[in-house]
Amino acid sequence: MSAALSLPLRRAQQGLTLVELLVAVAINLVVVLVAAYLYLNGRSTQQAVEERAAMFENGQLALELLGKDIGNAGYYPAHMHEPDATLAVNLGRYVNPAPAVAAFNAGVFGCASGRFWNGACQAADNKTFAGDGLVLNYFTEDAMNLAAGARADCQGSSVDNDVVINTAARAGAGYKSPNLPPANPLFVSNRYTLRTMNYETESGRPIVTFGLACHGNGSTGYQVLVPGIEQLRVRYGLRDASAARATQYADATAVGQAQAVMVRDEPLIGWQRVVSVQVCVVARSLTETRFKGAGDETRLDCDGQTLPNDGVQRRRFMQVFAVKNRLS
Repeated sequence: MSAALSLPLRRAQQGLTLVELLVAVAINLVVVLVAAYLYLNGRSTQQAVEERAAMFENGQLALELLGKDIGNAGYYPAHMHEPDATLAVNLGRYVNPAPAVAAFNAGVFGCASGRFWNGACQAADNKTFAGDGLVLNYFTEDAMNLAAGARADCQGSSVDNDVVINTAARAGAGYKSPNLPPANPLFVSNRYTLRTMNYETESGRPIVTFGLACHGNGSTGYQVLVPGIEQLRVRYGLRDASAARATQYADATAVGQAQAVMVRDEPLIGWQRVVSVQVCVVARSLTETRFKGAGDETRLDCDGQTLPNDGVQRRRFMQVFAVKNRLS
């Protein structure tokens, strides 16, 4: 009797068999793998979306910065005068504080596949992603805003630091005193190009890329303002004798060699003929986060060449800006 009653009790206390245990482990492993795949895929997609948004933001920011400065190029406050100087802003000319530097003879100057340094064009950082150089010159309007002044270059440094051009005699009581107006307008020259920059991913992997950099005449060197800008190409709209609008677009080399045209019995030479600037940049993601299935789209850079298919997101941004202070 006791042996018969104890048999069900022993069976009720038995655990899983080895086969049942292996099946349970396999099911749990599949669930974990599926969950991990979904998580990693979702995280990868989110990262791609975030980098795509950053790429668009950087490309548009680069155009916005350049467009704002192009709008200032050639500006000279009409209510202020230079001693013993004749201003002819309607012909695209203004007082050149350093006539020995050709880049300062007009509001816009450029370097083809190079950068402006020490008063002349020099080779770019890299031949693969060579960027053009752009020089934008104008004068300050301090007399209209004495409290803060308007003497900052593209890095936010005071152009009073350029003692070669903006001397104490030129600035008068405003020399090194931003709350006082200068005796004459102060000269601002912002130079843009691409510079190499080092970036480290979340995983710690270093990446060497390029960024839009600027060097103002109040600063000591180039500083990257917008990261992930892989290409910069600038074309200049030249007017002819009959029209104030651009009739052709040329690179910096061609502009420097352009023949003079007569406008109102005055010759306009080279950079004085520039009435608009076409800016093209290629922005990139900082890691390989390109969306799947995007390989078949046609993607061209600023030179019309197909962009590399290496998993990096890239997009071309292009815009034409009028040189507003080129009034003739």
